[in-house]
Amino acid sequence: MRLSFFVQRKEKLMSQGLKPHHHQYFEYGIKSRYDAERGVMVRNVTYMCMICGRLTHERYEDYVPPPKEKKPKALMRYRSRHREAQ
Repeated sequence: MRLSFFVQRKEKLMSQGLKPHHHQYFEYGIKSRYDAERGVMVRNVTYMCMICGRLTHERYEDYVPPPKEKKPKALMRYRSRHREAQ
């Protein structure tokens, strides 16, 4: 039953003039999320073929380092003045 669906689909596409081709993809959609277990940003990118509309999915993992602790500028100014006075 499943095979007949693909045969019908192929016949339908071939009757419309779709010929064998190399897929030309463009970015169709991007979804990002943070994976706390691995500590990485995960981007799921969906690509679509310009000719036949075929969808493919790719997953990219980007390491995001933890944020650095910033000290207040006023505190740093006070420390530098205090050191100069000594």
